[in-house]
Amino acid sequence: MTTSFGSVCFGSLLVAILQAIRAMLKANGKGGGCAACLLLCIERIMRYFNKYAFAQVAIYGTSFLESAKATWELFMNNGLSALINDDLSGLALTCGAVLGGVVSGIVGYLLSAAFYPGDVGYAVALIWAGFILGYYACVILLIVVASGVVAIFVCFAEDPAACAQNRPEAFAKLTGVSPTMQEMAQNRGIQAAPQQQQQMA
Repeated sequence: MTTSFGSVCFGSLLVAILQAIRAMLKANGKGGGCAACLLLCIERIMRYFNKYAFAQVAIYGTSFLESAKATWELFMNNGLSALINDDLSGLALTCGAVLGGVVSGIVGYLLSAAFYPGDVGYAVALIWAGFILGYYACVILLIVVASGVVAIFVCFAEDPAACAQNRPEAFAKLTGVSPTMQEMAQNRGIQAAPQQQQQMA
């Protein structure tokens, strides 16, 4: 983290500048109109882009500008693959966080039933407190998993041949399960094993 702190700060500064401009437009009156909406869209795109650029910074130790160029090339070479990857992993992680919140809410209900039987106010308060605490605790833990997904995607998209050579079992699983990963490997000249191609057909 300390070796890439400047790159992380620089990438975050760009988002902060957009947020500041948007806040000034809103303070000017009428919510900023179309300009504020446009800046919000650019800010969201920049946040999404930064996630992959920061992965490049962490993996390769390059500056933010070099990582941004590499990320742009990654998007140009793989198109919507990153969006598909993000949508699927994001849904699974969100479901995990909601499940954690539900379990914590149930624990809150059991505590209210044990210590405050018949008191509906305490029951509702403990259920909501348990859900919120459980949800955000799971979100904090699952951010690590989300970062791992992004890092695996970046490494595989950059050099699938290295994965095929150094970790053939992991390569077989990635290309055997995901048509997107198989397509990325084929674009780089790496062919999946015949049984994997049969499974994907």
